[in-house]
Amino acid sequence: MLNLYKPRRASKRWLECAPEWVLSIHDAGEKHPNDRYDVFLCGDHYAPAPYSEAWVSYYCVSESGAIYCGEMNAADCAAYRYRSKRIRWIDLPLHVRACVMAREKRDRAFAEIAA
Repeated sequence: MLNLYKPRRASKRWLECAPEWVLSIHDAGEKHPNDRYDVFLCGDHYAPAPYSEAWVSYYCVSESGAIYCGEMNAADCAAYRYRSKRIRWIDLPLHVRACVMAREKRDRAFAEIAA
C-alpha cells in the first residue's frame, strides 16, 4: 500500500493568528506585483493521495487584492519554499488577508451548495 502524502504546515512562527486551513505563505517580492503573495491551503482543500499524485491548492493574491486559485503538485510545493520568501500571516497587508478570508468564505459557501 502506498503511503499517502500529507503536507506539513509551516511552524507557529509563520502562522501566528492564521486560520487553520493555511499551510504556508510566500512573498514573490515587489518585482511581481500581479502575483505577489501565495497562500497555500490545507485541511478541507486537500485530498490525501500518494506523493506522486498529490496536489496542493493555493490562492495567489496581487498587491491590489486581485485573487485567483491554483493547484501545484506536491513536489513543486515542497520545493517552492526555496524559490520564494516565506512570510508571516500577520505580515501580510490587511487588505490581502481580508481578500483571502473573503475568498475562503465564498469557496466554502459554494462547496456547501454543491454538496
